[in-house]
Amino acid sequence: MLSGMRPLTLLPLLLLVACGSKVEPGEAVDSSTIDATDAADTADTIDTGDPARCSAPDSCVVVPRSCCGSCGAATPADMIGLESSQASAYRTSVCSGAGCPACFQQQDPFLQGFCADGRCTAVDLHVDPMTACASDSDCQLRYAGCCEPCDAPLGGLLALNPTQIATYRGKLCPVAPACPKCLVRYPDAAKAVCDKATGHCVVTGIGSL
Repeated sequence: MLSGMRPLTLLPLLLLVACGSKVEPGEAVDSSTIDATDAADTADTIDTGDPARCSAPDSCVVVPRSCCGSCGAATPADMIGLESSQASAYRTSVCSGAGCPACFQQQDPFLQGFCADGRCTAVDLHVDPMTACASDSDCQLRYAGCCEPCDAPLGGLLALNPTQIATYRGKLCPVAPACPKCLVRYPDAAKAVCDKATGHCVVTGIGSL
């Protein structure tokens, strides 16, 4: 009689395990009994990484914080600094299939991504001390980036305070940058001047580029 009752007393325990209830330490559980909800909870705890984490001075870019920005370009009011390899994934995550206007705007070179304390930061050079000035003599043309190109493209021109160029390069260049050895030329019409209204250097003579 007793031996005939054993299967009935074990049945509630088997049902509890099969339904995904907590199991005491030391009890063996078949992994196939874990339900889909438990698997989803586990997936949610996986660290997907920090898209702004950086380890090199030239590894950051500035992109729109929103999906589309201003015709695809970042603006001072809509920008974020990201590690360059994470930019595409970030855009996919914020767009969620949304469409953008069929237009294109050149990225403002005065908006830059710098790596500081292991994280990318978006910086607006229009209002940064590196472009501060009191007169036109406080401003100098320079292409954005660590190394300047040897030709004279219209895009990517900055106007920096000459005393701050070393600081600017230090934010972007590795310890021993392999820059081409050439005489850097700028577009003939381009000029670096001091905007007295803002007290910061600007580039003139090349339209909106």
